[in-house]
Amino acid sequence: MRLAALLLLALVCAGCVSHAPAPPTPRPRAVEPVAPLALAPPPAPRPPPPTLQASLSLSELWLKPLGEETATLAAPAGTSVSWFASIRGITSHLLVWNDGIYVTADHVNRVATYPATGDLPPGAAAAMRLHEAGRMTFVSTHHPGASLVVTVRPDAPPEARAFLVGEPCAERFVPDAVEVRPEGLLTFLNEAQTVGDATGTSFLVLLPETGPTLRVTGVDEGLYDLLAVVRDGSGAQAELRGRFLVDFDRPDAETRFGPYSGTFEQPGAANAVLPGAAFSFNASYPVRSLVVSYHATSRAPVPASVRVTLLREGEPVASASSATSQELRLSDLPAGRYRVQVDAEQGALVDWDAAADAVYQLPVPPAVGDAP
Repeated sequence: MRLAALLLLALVCAGCVSHAPAPPTPRPRAVEPVAPLALAPPPAPRPPPPTLQASLSLSELWLKPLGEETATLAAPAGTSVSWFASIRGITSHLLVWNDGIYVTADHVNRVATYPATGDLPPGAAAAMRLHEAGRMTFVSTHHPGASLVVTVRPDAPPEARAFLVGEPCAERFVPDAVEVRPEGLLTFLNEAQTVGDATGTSFLVLLPETGPTLRVTGVDEGLYDLLAVVRDGSGAQAELRGRFLVDFDRPDAETRFGPYSGTFEQPGAANAVLPGAAFSFNASYPVRSLVVSYHATSRAPVPASVRVTLLREGEPVASASSATSQELRLSDLPAGRYRVQVDAEQGALVDWDAAADAVYQLPVPPAVGDAP
């Protein structure tokens, strides 16, 4: 037994004892190469369309709610125009009623919200549908230079695609303008080399007017944006913008003073007027137009007339006789204190009446002048 034990110990020390084999040394794993993302080469930028010479003017820059704005387009013959409008920062809708065009706020979802794709890694795509006819502007928040205009109109194609392409710091949308019909499919594809997105920043509703003169009513308070997109058959185009403020606090632009009346009892007596023959008014703003109307009759069987004089700060501005006219019309007068003086000219027992109607040139409200 002692011999057997010694023999067993010798075999162990010699490493001949049977046991589980040690795991093999792992070989390095072959890392599969990741194929680079196949990016479409950026298309060459389209040359900008020829510029069309046109201009846009607005009748008013400051209106009360339900006031009508008239926008007039001056453009060469043969051009077509699309009109767009919105209340800035407010979800806006179009209302056409009784041949009138109204832009109104969504009082349930008043603050404007715009669609966005969210972050799109290279090679990713996102689709959306725009429900209302109009014009949406998209930008990429990751790439400030990239901008896309989407026009939604009933006669547009059912689908449209826009690609974000370009080298880092030079990304852009191609094309930079597309059209799609309401409820059509709008697809964005990120073919740039970094994360991108398409985020809406503004939306203007499409108005039904297609002529050079637009009459539109602002229903709610706010700053209104107008856009006229003008094109001709050669592809030349122009985008003309205007804005106006709708505000309950807007002062009245039209004011009537009078009528005032009196009687001259003695014929030909200069300055023989009864109290109230002269009246004054204060023009708080420059006067766009002023009409002083007057009339004279005699209770005696003789000709009768009065002379009417307009004075500003005591200095004569204009004068006329009722024998030759019934109105004194003036325009572009400065603000200030005015006085209408009525003097006897001829006749006896002369009854006269006079009134003044002023239309002010209201200043540009700060909200319009300061808006970008």
